[in-house]
Amino acid sequence: MGNEQSSSETNIPSSHSFLLNKRSDTKTKGKIIVVKQRTNTEDLSCSKNDDIMKRFLDIPKFYPILKSSLNHPGLRDPPETVFKVSPRPILKFAYRLQEHLSRCANIVVAEQESLGNSMKNMDHDIALLLVHFGDRKRSMDHFQNYLEKINDLQAHISNLQFLFQDLMPMAETLNDILPEQKRLPLLDIDYFKNGAEYSVQIKHSEIIRKIESGTYSIDNNQDDLHIKPVDEVAVVDKNNA
Repeated sequence: MGNEQSSSETNIPSSHSFLLNKRSDTKTKGKIIVVKQRTNTEDLSCSKNDDIMKRFLDIPKFYPILKSSLNHPGLRDPPETVFKVSPRPILKFAYRLQEHLSRCANIVVAEQESLGNSMKNMDHDIALLLVHFGDRKRSMDHFQNYLEKINDLQAHISNLQFLFQDLMPMAETLNDILPEQKRLPLLDIDYFKNGAEYSVQIKHSEIIRKIESGTYSIDNNQDDLHIKPVDEVAVVDKNNA
């Protein structure tokens, strides 16, 4: 009910009565008052007459043993102060610092030597790897050349096969013309062809296995990659002889 009475005076519903309070708060602003500084010296005189301030002013200034270390132009060291200072602690500190720096230097030198040795070992290993890769590359190049030659031989063998296929009917016809006593047995070209292909495949698989295992050498197997000559057989016709 109190909200309804307050809102009825300003013709504002009770549900929006909080807006009225917010508007009234925004109207009130703080004021800043600037006061000029006093120029009277009464406060200074009062501070000097204060007992606590007098006690602070009576405290003497503390200087180090060597006043010249402050780099003040008015401060100088009397001659007797130098003799009062003992050089032994300073010398001991210098020796201790020298020992610490020498240990650090020795550690750095040892690490540099170990790093240099490890770099030399790494360079040696890299050189060995490069040599090994070079050998493998040369062997692969030779192997590729021989594969190209094998492909050429395969093309020639295919041409010969076609020629044999053309000649076989003629040879069979001539063989049939001969008497039975002089007829030759049938020549099975497919048997020889398949046997040769099987032997070539076995040889290729063996070479590839040796290359993969690293035990194959091109220079030691030059004779195996060339076609060996066939033993000649002399045929004599006894009837004509």
